[in-house]
Amino acid sequence: ISMTDIKGLLRDKDDEDSDDKNTGDDTSISDDNNGSDTDTDTDTDDGEDEDDDDDEDDEDEIDYESLKEELSVSPSVIKGHKKNTKKIKVVTNEAVERITYTSANKKIAKVTNNGKVKLLKKGKTKITVRFYCGDGDVISAKVTVKVV
Repeated sequence: ISMTDIKGLLRDKDDEDSDDKNTGDDTSISDDNNGSDTDTDTDTDDGEDEDDDDDEDDEDEIDYESLKEELSVSPSVIKGHKKNTKKIKVVTNEAVERITYTSANKKIAKVTNNGKVKLLKKGKTKITVRFYCGDGDVISAKVTVKVV
């Protein structure tokens, strides 16, 4: 057998395989296209596809309800004598960009940007701790301050 004969046999074999595959593929494509409405619906934008799109969006969004559960401020009540200094401790996570502290009555207690509370005179006030999150959400916690 010469090389030309081998090439001819291979070419004939490829043509037969190609014809078999095309016939099988054409039939199955035809069956899929003429199949039930259910098969056609899966190819269109139905509820399942919309849910898939929502899932993709959810991956990029932060779950702020879970975030609220992870954040903490302690203690919830600060009690002490005037001229004492106390510290507010916070537990935060990567979604929080900034934290602020604000005293409702600066004559009773002042608070620094780091959460240090200076007790100034007898009375009761509240300090608001605000967690500023990446998308503009603000989560607040209150600390009661009693100066005796």
